[in-house]
Amino acid sequence: MIYLAYGCDPKNAAERTENILASLSNHEATSLFIEPSSACNLSCKFCDFHSNKTEPFRKQKGNMSMDTFNVIMENVRSLPFKFKVVYFNLHGEPLLNPKIVEMIRVAHENNIAERYSISTNGILLTDARLNELIRAGIDTFIISLDTAKRGKYASFKGSDKLDTVLDNIVNAIEVISSHKRKLSLQIKCTIQTGIHGISESDTDSVMLLFKKHAENSERIHIYFLNEFNWYTKSKEIILHADHRLCDLLFYQVAIHYDGIVSCCCIDTNYDMTLGKLTDSVSLKEMLNGEKLCKFRKIHLSGNLDPLPTCKYCENKPVTELTKFKDEVLRLI
Repeated sequence: MIYLAYGCDPKNAAERTENILASLSNHEATSLFIEPSSACNLSCKFCDFHSNKTEPFRKQKGNMSMDTFNVIMENVRSLPFKFKVVYFNLHGEPLLNPKIVEMIRVAHENNIAERYSISTNGILLTDARLNELIRAGIDTFIISLDTAKRGKYASFKGSDKLDTVLDNIVNAIEVISSHKRKLSLQIKCTIQTGIHGISESDTDSVMLLFKKHAENSERIHIYFLNEFNWYTKSKEIILHADHRLCDLLFYQVAIHYDGIVSCCCIDTNYDMTLGKLTDSVSLKEMLNGEKLCKFRKIHLSGNLDPLPTCKYCENKPVTELTKFKDEVLRLI
């Protein structure tokens, strides 16, 4: 299948809104991001956290320890619901953590979600590692590619690893297509507007290699994510205010490598945090706490001035949640 990312496609707005209202009614979060590593072996131009050399991020780069992960498991097990999906990725390359397979296995054994996903740049996704991740419980593999043009990849990603990534994708297609479990491989491309130097021809280069696989398989997909700029103080471009509500903080939770919890999966600078799991506050308390409620009410107000990270963020999915403002206020 070849498609626009679910949250970017306007035709999905009504369904997204219905699902979010259902999760709020049940006092559930549907998506959990666990960050095995905030470090990365690439420095993609569109990624503020790994290509921005001047921003003094409060967040550091490192691997999640098993101690921190075990605290996460204790907290997740105490929740009165199971997540729809757990993503083992956030702002870094998850395969840099040597404990990644063990973490996934433990999460799967504890049955904390209906599905388990991992997003990687593909450099370390060797055949051996791919099969380890499958055995541990991963259902969906997402590989970020953006361009298959020689030279352009190195310029955009900061390292010449294209051959390695393409070889690993080809292998993943073969393994996932024939596996007895119903697995999924999603090759992710960013729809660029020229800011970072990726063009339509770069997208075409990916399509040329993998279109036939995506068109003829229910397991292999190519999907497109709209380009967006991440808000930081040191941006040299002009950032435009956008007071539209973002629905991410109404259904997801992200746990950084150090145990800090955010209500937004792109919170690279710890502006939308709810607390730290290694402290005394539990995840259950955070999800039902006043701080998350306050963030949500600000978004529903239509004035994001108190949250500049959200006000200037361009990654706002399609949603109709504002039409149900009174109902949402009652549910939160």
